[in-house]
Amino acid sequence: MPRSSRALAFLLAVCAATMVSAQTSASRHIVVFEQAGFPTIGTQPIAHSTLVRVLGTAASFVDLPQLRSGAALQDASLLVMPYGSAVSTAAWPAVQHYLQHGGNLLLLGGQPLRVPVLGDGTGAFNTEAPQDSYSRAIDFRHSYALPLDLKTAHFAWRHGYEFLPAVDIRAEQVYAEEGRLNGLGYLEGADGTHLASPVIVADHGSGPMAGARIVALPFTPVAGYWASPDGVKLIGACARYAEAGATSLMIEAQYAALRPGELPELSVHLHGPGRDAAAQEAMQAGQLHAELRLGDTVIDKADMPLRADEAASLPFRRALPAGVYTVRSTWTAPGQEAPQEFAENGFAVEELDALQSGSALGTRGDFITLDGKPFFPVGANYFSTEANGWDFSGPRNDAVWEHDFADMERHGVNFVRTGVWGGYGKFIEPATGAVNERFLRNLEGFLAAAHRHDIAVNFTLFAFSPHTNDSRPQQGGDPNAGPTPPNPYLDESAVQSEYGYVRSVVRRFGKLPWLSYDLINEPSFSNPRLIFKGNVPNCDPAELAPGTHG
Repeated sequence: MPRSSRALAFLLAVCAATMVSAQTSASRHIVVFEQAGFPTIGTQPIAHSTLVRVLGTAASFVDLPQLRSGAALQDASLLVMPYGSAVSTAAWPAVQHYLQHGGNLLLLGGQPLRVPVLGDGTGAFNTEAPQDSYSRAIDFRHSYALPLDLKTAHFAWRHGYEFLPAVDIRAEQVYAEEGRLNGLGYLEGADGTHLASPVIVADHGSGPMAGARIVALPFTPVAGYWASPDGVKLIGACARYAEAGATSLMIEAQYAALRPGELPELSVHLHGPGRDAAAQEAMQAGQLHAELRLGDTVIDKADMPLRADEAASLPFRRALPAGVYTVRSTWTAPGQEAPQEFAENGFAVEELDALQSGSALGTRGDFITLDGKPFFPVGANYFSTEANGWDFSGPRNDAVWEHDFADMERHGVNFVRTGVWGGYGKFIEPATGAVNERFLRNLEGFLAAAHRHDIAVNFTLFAFSPHTNDSRPQQGGDPNAGPTPPNPYLDESAVQSEYGYVRSVVRRFGKLPWLSYDLINEPSFSNPRLIFKGNVPNCDPAELAPGTHG
C-alpha cells in the first residue's frame, strides 16, 4: 500500500474512533450532588477536583435546590451522591422519581441512605437518627458495621469481573448491607473467604425501578483515599458500571447433568435496561466472547454479536467425555475495549451410577449415623446463592453449586437440606404424573456437586402443605378467592398425584447412600391457602364427606 494510502487509512481510523468517543460522551450526562454545608457522614470528604478528575466533562454539579426540582435529572445517565450515609429528605422525592424511571445511582461511602438530613439549602442542616426508612425504598433493608480486622484483608472483584481495574481498598470500617443486592467486589481473607463487600450492586430488571442500577461503596476509607490513585480508579470504575444501567447476562444449560455422548444445549441471554431506543440500539451492538472449559483448560471458544433481550445458542454442541465443565462468557458494550458483564454456568457429564458410591447415611435408635458411626450434621438449608427459585425445574447454575459446595467443604459443612419449597405441578409431566427430565437432571447436577465435596444431602419433598401449585393468596388478598383447592391429605386424586411425584424422584436417586428424604417441612394441616393459621377448614368435598373424620 502506498504511503499516502496508509496515511489516509490511519486518518480515517482516528476520525472513526473520535466519532465513537464523541457519540459516547454525548450520551453521557452524570449529575453530581454538591451542596455547601451538607454533612459528610460515615466517609471522608471527596474534593470537587477529585470528582472532576474522575468524571470529566460528562459531569455537572447541582446543589440541593436544583436536585430537589428534579429538572437536572431528566436526562441524567447517572446520579452521584458523595456524602456517605447522609441523604437529603428535601431532595429524596426527586431522587426516588428518577430511580422509578430507570435512573442509575452511585453512593460513595458510609451506609447507603442511612442518615436523613433535614434542610433545604437556605440554612443549617440537621441530622436525624440513623434508620432504614430511605434505604428500604431501594430494597437495602438493613445495615450494620462489621467487626473485622481489615489489616490483612485484600480486595478482589467478584469472580469473572477481573477485567475491572486492579485497585486496593484501604478502609477504617466496612458495613454489611442486607437486601436484594450482590457483591461486586470483596475484601478477602488469606484463605479466600469473603469477609465483606465494600462494593455492592443492585440491578432492577423489573418492578417499580425497572432499568435502574444502584452501585454503593459501603465503607469508611482512610483519610486521603478518595484522591489516591486507587480511590480515583475505584470511583471511575463504579461510575461506568452504574451508568450502564441494569444489565443481566446469563448462560442457560438445558440440563445440569448429561450422559457421555449427549450434546449440551447451551444458550446465552442478555437483558439490558432498555430505557430508550438509543440505549436499546447500543445494547444490540455488543460483542460476546464465550469459552467451554474442562477444569482450567479451554477446549472450545466462540465470539459472536449479541442482541439485547434475545437468546442466542452457543455453538458448543458436541459429545463430551465424563468430567465437570464450565461455560464462561463476557459481554463488551459497543465502543468499549474492556468487557462490562460476565456470566458462568456449568454441567457434569457422568453416568448416574457414579453417584452411588460414598458413605451411607443410617440410623441407630434416635441418632443419625454415617457408615455406622455417629454422625453430627453441620450445615444449612441450601438451594443456590443465586436467586433463581426454590426447586430444580427451571434454569439452574451448576457452576454456582460447584463453587458453593467447595466453599462449604472448606469450612467444615458436611450436610445440606434442599428440596421443593412450593407447588410441584409445574414440573410434572401430565401424561405420566412423573417429574420431568429437566428437574431430575438439574437435581442430579446439584447432587453430583455435593458428592464431589463429600457433603450428604437431605431432599425435602414438600413444604408446609403438599400442593401442585402455589395456592396461597397474594399479601392482602382474599384467602377464599378462587376455587377451593383439593385437600392434599384426603382427596384421592391429590394423594395419587403426590405419589407420582415422590416415586419418580426416588426411582431415579434411590440408590444414593448419602441421600436422605424429608417428607414435608413444617407441615400445616389446615386450608393450604392459610398455612400457619391454625386448624382452618378447607371446606372441600373430601373434607366434608360423611365419615371423613371418624
